Amino acid sequence: MSKLLITTLVLLSTLSVANALEDNKKILKKYCEVAHQNRQISKISIDNKFSYTEVCRYDTPWIENMYQTLCNGYQVKKDAITNEQINEINAPEYILFFFDGAADYNAGLAHVRLSPINIDGTEGVELGMGNANGLSALIKMMIYSNHTLAKNKDKIELHYHSASGFKNSVGFSSATSCAKETKYYLDVLNSIREEKINTKWMVMGYSNGGAMTIDFQNRVTDYGISIDLAFSIDPIVQTIFYPTHKIKDTIGERNENTKRFVNIYQNTDIDSLPGFQLRGKPVVNADLNILATPYNTSDLSSDGTYNHVRIVSSDRVFKATDCEFEKVFNPKSNCKWN
Repeated sequence: MSKLLITTLVLLSTLSVANALEDNKKILKKYCEVAHQNRQISKISIDNKFSYTEVCRYDTPWIENMYQTLCNGYQVKKDAITNEQINEINAPEYILFFFDGAADYNAGLAHVRLSPINIDGTEGVELGMGNANGLSALIKMMIYSNHTLAKNKDKIELHYHSASGFKNSVGFSSATSCAKETKYYLDVLNSIREEKINTKWMVMGYSNGGAMTIDFQNRVTDYGISIDLAFSIDPIVQTIFYPTHKIKDTIGERNENTKRFVNIYQNTDIDSLPGFQLRGKPVVNADLNILATPYNTSDLSSDGTYNHVRIVSSDRVFKATDCEFEKVFNPKSNCKWN
C-alpha cells in the first residue's frame, strides 16, 4: 500500500471521527434544551397537581440520570463526558404500559404494590371508585406468582394509566406523550453510546383499557415505536359509545407495525354494570383472538354473572399472559397456552 493511500485513509478516518463528534455535539445541544424544558414542565405540573399530559415525570430514574450526566441546565456540560459515564446510564430494556378499565384506576394501591414509574400515589382513583379490577390481575402477575412478569419485574419500566378519559394526568394523552419523549431520549442515547439498547415495548389493557391498547399501538407508531406485544383483555369502548360497540362484530385493528397482538374476550356478561352487557369483541387481524366461554374458562359463570369482571383475573388470562410475555423476554421460548 502506497504512502499516499495510507495518508489519505488516515485523513478520511480523522475527518469521519471529527464529523461524528460534531454531530454528537449538535445532538446533545438539542437534547439538553428539550430535556431541560420538559423537566421544568414536569416539576411545575407535579408540584401544582396539574394535568401533565405532554411529558414523562422528570424524576424517572434513568431520565434523571441521563440529564444529570449530560446537561447543566439547558446546556451540555463543559467538562468532558466519558464513554464510561454514558454507558452507565441504565435506560430500560423493557417498557410496559398498562391501561386499567373505567372506574378501576387506583393510584394509591398501584403505588404501594407496584410503584409504577409515572405516579406517586396521590393521583387518586377514577370516577370515585378505584375498583382495581385490572390492577388486581396485574399485581397477581407481577408479585404473587411464578409469572414471567414477576420473574422479570426488576427489568420492566411499568406505567399504569386510566382509560376513561376523565383523568388527563394519567390518561391516554399522558401515556402516548411519555412514550414519544422516551423514544426520543432512547434515540439520543443510542446515537452517542457504544453499547446500544434494544428496548422492547409492551402494552396491555383491560375493558376500556383494552380499547386503549388498540389506540396506543396505533398512536405510537407515529413516533417510530413498534410494539413488541399488545395484549387486550375483553376490550370495550367507553360507555357513551357502547350502543355502537354493541352492534359491531369487532373492535379496532392490529397495527401492521405491532409485532404481536393477542386478544382474549367473552360475550356472556350480565350485571358487571347494571343496564349494560359488558362484552368484548375480536380485534381485526390480531395474531390471536380467543373467545373465553364458561365451557373453556372455568372462572367464568355459566349464567354470565360478572363475567366481564371475572375474565381479567381468570386462570386462562394468567397462563396466556405468562406465555406471551415469556416470548418477549425469551424469543426462543416454545411455551404454549392455547
